[in-house]
Parts: sequence; structure tokens; C-alpha cells
Amino acid sequence: MTILPPLINTVFVLFTLVFLIYTRFIFKRPGIKEPEERKKIEEAQKRQKEEEKKVTYFPLDPITVNIASTPIEGGSPDARKLHYVNLGIAFETHGDRNKEILEQLKPFILDQIIFILGRKTYDQLATAQGRYVLQFQIQEAVNQLAFTKLATPPHDPPVSHIFFNQLIVQ
Repeated sequence: MTILPPLINTVFVLFTLVFLIYTRFIFKRPGIKEPEERKKIEEAQKRQKEEEKKVTYFPLDPITVNIASTPIEGGSPDARKLHYVNLGIAFETHGDRNKEILEQLKPFILDQIIFILGRKTYDQLATAQGRYVLQFQIQEAVNQLAFTKLATPPHDPPVSHIFFNQLIVQ
């Protein structure tokens, strides 16, 4: 029993000595070739930039949403005319990653669009300025969703522009 601690100490010291000799004198780390590494990094950056420049479109199926009703002229105070919007929309985005983000957020995007349209009136949507404001509000809402709902938010806003494929206000 008295020989066991010195034996363990000796094995430990020998192991440490062998490890130090191997790491200091025997093992040779491969040299870094700077020009090759720089070339790899530049190629990776080029591929990333090309991917980001690639414009893709993410269309949504047309939806029909009730908008704010308006009072009927000459009718009773409770009589209101109902209105609705039939909207088809496509998002312009750059790169496949942003398209995947939009696909992942699709239910939230539809909810936001319905929420935004539900507060609009017929008069607001019947003008070109009103449609422009609607485009801006939807784009801001979708980009905000990407920053708040995702575990790893994107660096840049995923939607760069919005196109209405169909916009019928009745």
C-alpha cells in the first residue's frame, strides 16, 4: 500500500514529460499559407455577395379581408355599408435565406396583413397614396416580424419591396 502513491506520481510525471516532449519537439504544426487562406476567404465572400444580389420573389395567395364599414348616406345612423379588399401580394427579397425566412413567418405575415387591412377604410384604399401607404406599412410589419419572431434575426431586412398582384377594393 505504501508503494502506490509514489507509483502514481511517477506515472503522472512520465506522462507529462512525454506529452511536453511530443508537443514541443516531435509534433510539427502545419504552416499557414496566407495567400491560399486569403483566396478562400475572398471566394466565400464573393459567393455570399452573389447570393445576396440574387433577387427572388415570395408570392402569397390572394386573400379577401373585410375593411372598416362606412355609414350609408341618407340612411339610419346604424345602417353601414360593408366593404372588403381582395389582395394578392408578392415580396421582393434577396437570397434564398430571406425566402426561407418569409416561408417560416407566413402565418404571422398573413395575420399582420389582415390586421393592417382591417383598420383601413374604403377612402384610404381607393387612392394611389393610400395604396402606397399600405405597401409601406406591410413592408415595415413583415421586416419587424423577422427581427422579433426569429431566434436568429437577419442582419438586413428580408423584404426590399412589395408588389400588389391584385388589389380590388369594394
